[in-house]
Amino acid sequence: MWFGLDNSEILRYANGDWTLFDTCAAHFPDHFVLNAATAPNGDQWFSIAPPVSSPLSHGLARYSADGQWQFFSDTNAPLFPGLYIRKILIETDGTVWFATTFNGILRYNGAVWETLTVSNSGLPSNEVFYLALAPDGAIWAATSSGLARYDGQNWTTLNSANSGLPSDLTTIVAFDKAGGMYVGYAPTTPGTPGARVTVLRGGTWTELIPPGWKNFPNDDPDAFIVDSQNRLWFAEFYDPGVYRYDPMLVSTNEPDSSPARIFATPNPTAGLLTLQLETALASEASLNILNSLGQSVYTTIVPQTAGTTVPVDLRALPAGVYSLLLLQKGGADATVRVVKR
Repeated sequence: MWFGLDNSEILRYANGDWTLFDTCAAHFPDHFVLNAATAPNGDQWFSIAPPVSSPLSHGLARYSADGQWQFFSDTNAPLFPGLYIRKILIETDGTVWFATTFNGILRYNGAVWETLTVSNSGLPSNEVFYLALAPDGAIWAATSSGLARYDGQNWTTLNSANSGLPSDLTTIVAFDKAGGMYVGYAPTTPGTPGARVTVLRGGTWTELIPPGWKNFPNDDPDAFIVDSQNRLWFAEFYDPGVYRYDPMLVSTNEPDSSPARIFATPNPTAGLLTLQLETALASEASLNILNSLGQSVYTTIVPQTAGTTVPVDLRALPAGVYSLLLLQKGGADATVRVVKR
């Protein structure tokens, strides 16, 4: 476990031992560690921020698995004063994404830096608060002008005008294992009564209002995580309470079977494909296909028997990336992404 401290110090707890790293303090004095992320190869990244309204530049630090430090500042990266790095996200190939305030997204592949903004990408705003990796591999950005989804090739925007998103001022995103996407947001008018969390599931948006929720001028969720039991935990910035939402509490027993596995061929497809179920299901299931906007565009029933094949016809749908969700009682057991040419 890694803990970011004031004065750019970092605390690590591993195998019963505590280690204090003060290396960053020499490079970024009077800064504090804002956030961190772990790469697939074990590298640890840290965002280093100066005090609010300080003329000092923001920085980044990488601690490699072999114990070497590397630092990034305005001398070797596109960092500058006021570039508040709100979130670090790392893809499976090691590419690092940084959500920034007022300058879009920074992306680093280990050799080259890129800056993604409204002018050169599909971002609806340069004010990016959060980044999240969806189960289908797409990257979602929460911005001050709605959500942006990047599937590796194309950008798609969701906002209050083209979807059921209740506010364009989105601040945080999380995904569960049942095809649900949770979005934390702030109201257009600060302090407006109502929910601050909404979930997109099966093409339908539902706002979540916890018991005892209090509305404050700046009360968008400050922490947001889906746990191993598929429950959403979140906290309100000005409220000391922590809220837990369970979307599918159906039993206290363990599942009767292991998670299902499905395959879709051919993929990419011109429209006709075959869905094959490798493992038997605990009950009859439904197949729900979502487009890049999270809208349900196709549903059918899937039998329980292992080895069952289900024909799927996407010829009437436009080209793009689609998510196939296999839904049983208690949640989604499998997800596969299909590219329709």
